[in-house]
Amino acid sequence: VQVLDSYNNRTYSNGQASAIYKQYVPLVNATRPPGVWQSYDIIFNEPTYDSAGNQIEAGSLTVFLNGILVHNNVEILGTTNYTGLPQNKESDVGDCCSSKNKRRSLMLQDHGDLVSFRNIWIRKL
Repeated sequence: VQVLDSYNNRTYSNGQASAIYKQYVPLVNATRPPGVWQSYDIIFNEPTYDSAGNQIEAGSLTVFLNGILVHNNVEILGTTNYTGLPQNKESDVGDCCSSKNKRRSLMLQDHGDLVSFRNIWIRKL
């Protein structure tokens, strides 16, 4: 899920704030002005894989940005690569996401701009 200043900031549609990077454009631009906290609520249903690491059921996301629905149960097409098509084999998503691991990782990325996060909660549904 893209985190970006999209308030009065034109960018490519599937790269703006709350986009599923290069896969889904948000239903609406619900960003607040710079300097105001943004709030994401993300419901993630992880994909399932067979014993060979092939995907047998896609994962999905429902995303709210600042309390506004921006994605409603969209199917994850695979990895969100900068270039190339999404990949769906378990080995393509890296060790952090392997079903063999009992603990999962949340990864946050920035590109050198000042970004702050607070009150990150993860709970299994």
